[in-house]
Amino acid sequence: MRIVIAALLAVAAGGAVYAAEQPNAVKPAPDKDPLICRREVPIGSLIATRKMCLTKKEWQKRADDGNATARALVEDGAGACGHDGGVCPF
Repeated sequence: MRIVIAALLAVAAGGAVYAAEQPNAVKPAPDKDPLICRREVPIGSLIATRKMCLTKKEWQKRADDGNATARALVEDGAGACGHDGGVCPF
């Protein structure tokens, strides 16, 4: 029994030493476009949050799309009521 335990310890220690002696070990390449995670609160909720992870390019596209939509609403004259000129009847 002692021999088996000693053999297992020797193998485990040898593996750790072997791994430490590998100076040319392959390291994973850094991700060129890493994910950026943000917590967003849905409209109408003060408590609920959701975590969204997107790349920098995807966050930029999302912001650009939102800005384009807002710009189109203002330029087309469609206000909150959806009538021409953006004037609500009340």
